[in-house]
Amino acid sequence: MLASRRWWISIPFILALAVLIFISWSASYLFVYLHDGIVHVSPTGQITELDATGENKNLLQLGDIIFLVKGVPFAEAVPFYTGNIGGDKVEFIVERAGERLRLSIELINPPLGVILTDLVPLLVALAFWGIGVGVLSFKPADRTSNLFFLFCQATALFLASGLMSGIGPRWMSGLFNFLFWLISVFLGPVFCGKHGVRAGIENIRVMYPVV
Repeated sequence: MLASRRWWISIPFILALAVLIFISWSASYLFVYLHDGIVHVSPTGQITELDATGENKNLLQLGDIIFLVKGVPFAEAVPFYTGNIGGDKVEFIVERAGERLRLSIELINPPLGVILTDLVPLLVALAFWGIGVGVLSFKPADRTSNLFFLFCQATALFLASGLMSGIGPRWMSGLFNFLFWLISVFLGPVFCGKHGVRAGIENIRVMYPVV
């Protein structure tokens, strides 16, 4: 009976460890995912932000709509550069001003500035993870604290999977959408009620008296 109770108590910490591993794995991708100069592209394939590599080296323009990457439709091509290395060139078919153009996109190893920028959401995810673990460790034993812990872990996963949905395995998009639903429909409203917010703030103040 005692062993069973200890196992039950350890489950949240196992979950927290799994979330931390996921965040670390996501961070490792940023150091190897090849850079094409595209900073942001919409779900429809429209390029909304470029850096100098994209504009000057790969001749992309804001508003270009990506149709094919290496002969694969945009929606099915993520992650784009599996099997490629820095210096490779891949073929894009884009629409620009009503015309379809064939572009040769040269890939480079990720610049340090790009890596640091992309790490920001993972650092925020790590902050949520740490607050949730802190509440779990020093909490009063009640339902609100457990929900707050789950909210923090789900938010950390949500942020990490949002980053990975554009550069990682295709199933990341499904995970991201599920977590968005979980947080917005279930955990967020449950926790963010008046009493939930107050209890969460009090938990943080117990852990960090300076807050």
